[in-house]
Amino acid sequence: MEADIVTSRDVFYFKQEGLKPKVEGCRAALGFVFGFHEKLPWCGIPIHMGIFREE
Repeated sequence: MEADIVTSRDVFYFKQEGLKPKVEGCRAALGFVFGFHEKLPWCGIPIHMGIFREE
């Protein structure tokens, strides 16, 4: 949030790796970590920071 303006951006994208017989691929990180990640464990939501590393 910047000066009462909510901003958003992608954290992950779908990396397509194939198309036979259906779309194949996986989630890939963009290297951005959202601002409230430190509060999640306090709320009982465990998070592994490795999922945010660009691959």
